[in-house]
Amino acid sequence: MALKVRKRIKNGLTMIALGAVAGTGVFIALKYHDAHREPTVQEVLEEAREKAESAIENPIEEVVTETVTIRQETLEQLFSPASELVSYKYFYTSAADMEKFKEIFGRKIPGTTDKTVFTYDGTISAGIDLSKLSYDVIDNDARTIVITMPAPEILSHELDTSSFSYYNMTNSIFTHVTPEELTGKIDELKQREERKLWKNEDFFRSVSDNAKNVLTDILTMNSDTQDFKVTFNVTDPEPPEEVPLGVAVDGMIAMPLSAADYRNYTYPEVINMLTDMGFTNIDEPEAIKDLYAGLLINDGQVETVTINGNSYFSAETSFPVDASVHITYHTFVEQNWTLPPSLKPPGQQ
Repeated sequence: MALKVRKRIKNGLTMIALGAVAGTGVFIALKYHDAHREPTVQEVLEEAREKAESAIENPIEEVVTETVTIRQETLEQLFSPASELVSYKYFYTSAADMEKFKEIFGRKIPGTTDKTVFTYDGTISAGIDLSKLSYDVIDNDARTIVITMPAPEILSHELDTSSFSYYNMTNSIFTHVTPEELTGKIDELKQREERKLWKNEDFFRSVSDNAKNVLTDILTMNSDTQDFKVTFNVTDPEPPEEVPLGVAVDGMIAMPLSAADYRNYTYPEVINMLTDMGFTNIDEPEAIKDLYAGLLINDGQVETVTINGNSYFSAETSFPVDASVHITYHTFVEQNWTLPPSLKPPGQQ
């Protein structure tokens, strides 16, 4: 930088000298013209030389140059338009199935199985939180910047419900999978896809590499930082810890059993299980009055457990502790028995 300034000063002085020669020549010519005497060539050149030497011997004392100092606040302002940087979008198509059936003594009742197979599309956006950038080195003299990036993370996950294509493999007149049950399965499907990504180290490495390239481009396009050498330290992602089943962790509970498994219990037993886990919003159980003898299904036996609208969740599906829980159970039909008059005790004829 200093070399460029000295070169510019030298060039400027040369131009000043040439200008002095030309200006002095004109001045001398006018001077002698006023005296009604034409100057000789030697006189003009001699005076011009004296003026040029004087200009070179008395150069401009100081050349003012504007120097921009880069600070952390400068870099924060560059990245402030977005709080999150989405550097990778993962598009996928997957398939899943749902099966619903009636049971007796924990066994499927033949002819009551309804099975649906479907495909769906989803998009997972991953990137970094720009507010977590760490500016380790900002050296204006050496023109270097060292930035530590936070670990990449999943910023959003959208499952396109309009992309669902259904294929009914088995139909039953006794059992039917409702659209509500399919919709309730969305959270479970999302969790399954995200677990796959956390096992893919190349995915998150690509997220960090893309984020690094985008940040470099932003600094390169800015006139104040374009000549800085930028180095990035990358923080490796940490897969989420395996959440213990049936225990509230950070306001979430991973189910130890599937919805179908709870049909083997009575509703008081299920309520106790869910309460012990930490669920706080359990509705009053709903009775299904369809038992006459109670030989195949016990009085109070659970028919459905619905959490956040999902009555077909699998084990390991997570729900908030304040999720709405609704339970239905079997009980006897209401019967009004009337004894014949001949059998009634005396006085009740």
